[in-house]
Amino acid sequence: MTLDRDIATLARRIRRESGDVIPFQQARLTAARELGGLPVHTMAPKERI
Repeated sequence: MTLDRDIATLARRIRRESGDVIPFQQARLTAARELGGLPVHTMAPKERI
């Protein structure tokens, strides 16, 4: 899936450019939010549809 690949690519870039050491999963969630591809089950309850 293209979106998954884009999210993974952006997550790697976020980790590389970040001054802090962050887990890949956290970078992946950040990337997903930025790309608008965040699955509903990973959103905070108030943000769920």
